[in-house]
Amino acid sequence: MNPVLITVSLTSDGPEHTAVSVRGAAKEGLIKQRAGEKTAKRITELLAHQGMN
Repeated sequence: MNPVLITVSLTSDGPEHTAVSVRGAAKEGLIKQRAGEKTAKRITELLAHQGMN
């Protein structure tokens, strides 16, 4: 289990639109597991799913 830092940035893109940026970084050991990338993708999927409701 690697510690992961996720940064989510929201930017106004007009009166009815918001741009979202999700960035993930993890402290990796000798074997790269891409935990930051995987977590950022998962957060993006969850946010996209919430936007459809």
